[in-house]
Amino acid sequence: MELFSKHGFEETTVDEIAALAEISQRTFFRYFATKEDVVLADYSEHLAELITLLQQRPDNEHPWDSLRAIFHSITADLTHQEEMRHKAAIILSVPSIYARSLALQAQWEEQLAAALEIREPETGHTILPELMAAAALGIMRVVLRNWSQGSTENNLTTLLDSGFHQFNVGFENT
Repeated sequence: MELFSKHGFEETTVDEIAALAEISQRTFFRYFATKEDVVLADYSEHLAELITLLQQRPDNEHPWDSLRAIFHSITADLTHQEEMRHKAAIILSVPSIYARSLALQAQWEEQLAAALEIREPETGHTILPELMAAAALGIMRVVLRNWSQGSTENNLTTLLDSGFHQFNVGFENT
């Protein structure tokens, strides 16, 4: 990320990344299939964290409230917000990374929906868990885009809470 900040994503080479990490190019490719994967390397960890947090929510809590709470908690760590802003800016500015991130988020939708179905078995065979997972991820994506591009709200969690609130209010006043 340091090299991407300094030189730009496209201008940074795998050789430069490997040299900074003090590994060979061959070792780099054991860990990452592409340079884009360096930026998205923690996506699977974030998904695992979301699923774990969802599983820890109270059983009697509405699934939408659970989703709102878990997304709130992953953005609430202020020590990581600047890193998140920088990473989001890179993802949004490099089409190949953005496309890969969307593909990974589609997998997140499936796994979050499956976790929601486990929590709410009576919704089985409906699209409600998928809709909730897609909506929550969509809110997060829009909020991150606006926040990383200089939203007037500087705190990611506050902006996320506002996004969920606006979604809850719906489109009644439009």
